[in-house]
Amino acid sequence: MSFTAERLYALLPAIYRERDAAQGHPLRAIVSIMAEQLVVIEEDIDQLYDDLFIDTCADWVVPYLGALVGVSDAEASRAEVANTLAYRRRKGTAAVLEQLARDITAWPTSVVEYFSRLATTQYLNHLRPAHASVVDIRAPRWLGTPFDSWPRNLEVRSISSGRGRYNIPNIGLHLWRLRSLSLSDIPASRLDDRRWRFDPLGRDIPLFNRPQPEREISHLAGPENVPLPLRSRELHERPERYFGPGNSIEISIDGTPLEPAPGQEWSDLVRICNLMDHAGSWAHLPSSLIAIDPERGRIAFPQNATPTELQVTVHHGFAAEMGGGEYPRQESFDTTASPVRVPGDHTTIEDALNAVAEDGGAIQIDDSDTYTLNAAELRVPTGGRVELRAAEGRRPVLVLNGDLTVAGGENSLASLNGLVFTGGAIQVPESHGGDTNQLAELRISHCTLAPRGSDHDTVADPPPVRCQVEANCTLIGYRSIIGPVRSAQGAELQLADCLLDAGIDNDAFTSPSGDTGGVLDVQASTLIGRVHCLSLTAQDSIFLASASEPVRVDRLQQACVRFCYVPPGSRTPRRYRCVPADDAAQPLPVPDFTSLLWSDPGYAQLSARTPAAIRAGAENGGEMGVFHHLRQTQKIGRLLRSLPEHLRLSLEAGLFFES
Repeated sequence: MSFTAERLYALLPAIYRERDAAQGHPLRAIVSIMAEQLVVIEEDIDQLYDDLFIDTCADWVVPYLGALVGVSDAEASRAEVANTLAYRRRKGTAAVLEQLARDITAWPTSVVEYFSRLATTQYLNHLRPAHASVVDIRAPRWLGTPFDSWPRNLEVRSISSGRGRYNIPNIGLHLWRLRSLSLSDIPASRLDDRRWRFDPLGRDIPLFNRPQPEREISHLAGPENVPLPLRSRELHERPERYFGPGNSIEISIDGTPLEPAPGQEWSDLVRICNLMDHAGSWAHLPSSLIAIDPERGRIAFPQNATPTELQVTVHHGFAAEMGGGEYPRQESFDTTASPVRVPGDHTTIEDALNAVAEDGGAIQIDDSDTYTLNAAELRVPTGGRVELRAAEGRRPVLVLNGDLTVAGGENSLASLNGLVFTGGAIQVPESHGGDTNQLAELRISHCTLAPRGSDHDTVADPPPVRCQVEANCTLIGYRSIIGPVRSAQGAELQLADCLLDAGIDNDAFTSPSGDTGGVLDVQASTLIGRVHCLSLTAQDSIFLASASEPVRVDRLQQACVRFCYVPPGSRTPRRYRCVPADDAAQPLPVPDFTSLLWSDPGYAQLSARTPAAIRAGAENGGEMGVFHHLRQTQKIGRLLRSLPEHLRLSLEAGLFFES
């Protein structure tokens, strides 16, 4: 039964409804309030039935259902509780260890029983090919991955330390922390008539496999099920697995999808080769077939087949869903008004900005194309709001030929969401059009303000300023990658789950003149470069710079810095449980990153070599820095606690991070 106000009101005797109408419907108003509360009760009763099942129950019910099947960990995931009985039926097998690791960490996992890969001496009259003692150099090799099947000699070091592998009791769990993120229907970056890059920003980026889902718990992961960087040899031998609709690489040339004709193979269309830089050009430019280098993200065409437009769908690797991307972020949209659409309602972003300048509103870019903005202005009316965003599942690139100026009246708010910027800077001037810029707030969510150079932006070192705030407003960054920021002392910068990167030898945050910047509030972020601010509040963050005074704060009596890595020589307010501590022993703990290059998949990711004081130094026992929200340290701890229950007697397990 559905409790609506009209239905309840109709149940009243007609005489009361007539009297109520004569008096202006006060009784109807009371019934409407009662109906609202009855709807809440009705939904709660319906949820009681849903709470009986792990697939549909509320999040708070998961630990209680887990307790019913013997899962004692209060932080158990929904998938872990759902698969508990399946774990027990297959207890001690590699398949259940693989599924357990995936359910706890949400990372793709491959389990290797290393005793099956030991080189053994065999009786020649009873050969066992599965236990080989020689290397077959003709077979496909996955050297350096868990799928390397070459036999090895015995190792006696402990696998739990991460050193020894090939021994009789050893089980290895190989985990991929990087994700394979899609870039759908994007324009490739053109270098000349023949040479293109898959990345629209013109960077060399390795292409990744699109992992295929595993349908059964008994299935062991193969190379096609994990986010591996694509290897040239594998693409050469099995192109049909990686090219075409629904696979890792899709190519459309001048609007026509690249697909084999009937009777053709992919090898008749493309050639996988090394397109490295050579003598001012690329090596191995093709004479007939299309050449593709997946390890550099490059594509080259024959001399007589040069396209005018190239659209691709590829996958790249990164540790988290942040910066401009196709991942879900619709909950962060401003839904108060219907958006003005580009290219639907307006063909250019400048025209759309002018259309909302008077009354405010949202501008939504509905494709993943590359747009060029020539000294554009984002104006917000007094008390209004303007949001410039990418549609759900889209990742447009905005090339700024000149700066994007953001200005507004009193109590106005501007928002940028899901975009990638390169070229010029985002400027919030002190005055605009002769009037004082009274913009109250500029929000940058799920955006990338390119921290390094590209073909669209040739300046690489020092990197260009990406955001300059001269007005007395608040700049808020969330889940974004941002280049250097310059801020007036009257402005405030608030960062949450952000990466602010100017390079370790450059200024990340100062004033426009290079002196003291404004107020800085940093939560679970990583700042690479020197910081000079008026006051600083920070928690669960990493500051990294090579200067003698990497972090300098003028007002030491205000705020504090908690659970952060702050380089030696910094001048900050009082610190609480920061690294290194005042009495820290030598050598001092230092964060170790997989890479600090923007084009690398492991960009800004803490490696397993990072000291535990940093990897588990945040307030909740997690890692410091921009990937704090992934709770990687807690996931690893839970996995290590759960493994002994599912291992066979006398076996020992070790964790190996493949990315």
